[in-house]
Amino acid sequence: MGRRNDEALAIGKYLHALHHLQLIGNNMANEGLRAILDSCPHLISDDVANVQICQARSSLEQHTSSTD
Repeated sequence: MGRRNDEALAIGKYLHALHHLQLIGNNMANEGLRAILDSCPHLISDDVANVQICQARSSLEQHTSSTD
């Protein structure tokens, strides 16, 4: 997946009970975001200010709104 997904992969691997996520200025690819969404089923809120990939932001917002 590449270095730009390193943080996302670590979040997905170690933070399964994550409820809130704040990513500011992250440039992960969609694969990195998918790793977070697939591994953190309790994620209920997010702050994705300045995330570089609009498609990633849309996916995250859709996921967290579906858990309400």
